[in-house]
Amino acid sequence: MALAASAAPADWETTRRTIIDPLNTELHRHLPSFLKSRDLDAVLGLYATPTGGGLIIQVRPVGTRSNRDAVGARLRLHTAAGWQTREVHAGSAYLSGQSLVQHFGLGDATRVGALDIAWPSGEQTALGTLDADRRYLVVEGGSAAVTTR
Repeated sequence: MALAASAAPADWETTRRTIIDPLNTELHRHLPSFLKSRDLDAVLGLYATPTGGGLIIQVRPVGTRSNRDAVGARLRLHTAAGWQTREVHAGSAYLSGQSLVQHFGLGDATRVGALDIAWPSGEQTALGTLDADRRYLVVEGGSAAVTTR
């Protein structure tokens, strides 16, 4: 029994030296430099980006002639800073999905100049000014956006 207990560390050392170290060396060659230097702040920076506190607008398109979830609809939003585009997607991978609500960051803009939606059916919806920090429901064929929150 004492022999088995004393053999375990040697086996682990052999495994580490012959398998794990070469594998780590090979993987290490393909890592970005900030991971090689073990810069934890750089690694965490990938996951914790500051939000900046700007305003947003959310749009939930609902199809009537097109599919109800408006998958394939293209939304273009105009502010003083320029145009932003979003396209409604669903199910891009196994057992996954995306929110059907489209989010636009507005920065300091308190109003949106225009919102254009190209529906999968070919229909177009053009809306005028909308207030920031709201969620709008836009129904295909409608001429207005309904504030839902």
